[in-house]
Amino acid sequence: FLRADLFDVKSAAERFMGYLDFTYEHFGTDVLMRPILQSDLSKLELELLRRGNNQVMPSRDRTGRLINVHQGAMVGDGITTVHRMRVMLYHFGAISDDLETQRKGLVTVCSGSREAIQYFANKDDQLANARFMATQPLRFSGMHISLPDDYVFNLMQALMVLDENQILSRWFDSGNTISVDDLWHNYSGPNDNEYWVNKNKESSAMVEES
Repeated sequence: FLRADLFDVKSAAERFMGYLDFTYEHFGTDVLMRPILQSDLSKLELELLRRGNNQVMPSRDRTGRLINVHQGAMVGDGITTVHRMRVMLYHFGAISDDLETQRKGLVTVCSGSREAIQYFANKDDQLANARFMATQPLRFSGMHISLPDDYVFNLMQALMVLDENQILSRWFDSGNTISVDDLWHNYSGPNDNEYWVNKNKESSAMVEES
């Protein structure tokens, strides 16, 4: 928690208390004294976990940061906000045990979709995601978002770039399928708190720093 807040003791204490509250709401008292285990997840949540919406890449970026790839949306029959949060608490809880990630932060690469828009439009999910991000024992040092090139996603991209409250480094890729594939296969990341925007809709080359 101290590393997540760069050794700001007050912020780390608030994060820790928020984590305990958030975890208690989703798992009860049993996991407050130990790590969250797969056995704590329900059958539906295990199926959701096995979908692989969130996966950790086998290698790190150029600065040694661990890369978490998120594809699609965790939606389906019977899946609620609580199910999504329980799976994410388990997944990112396991990541937070890595000492190098505690020191350097975590980079997340996201692939946007229509399903994802519906997911983030849900107010319960918005609130839960905000609390999740604010209470995890991880420093989310970068978020790179690959979006389809249409007006809905371009508007969402503009709104996120203008949001000064976001502390994440954000890099948007808006383009055709080839450029999206390049994002996955030739990944590299900016430093913390930089804003990258890719407006190259025709070229399949990687984004250059704007």
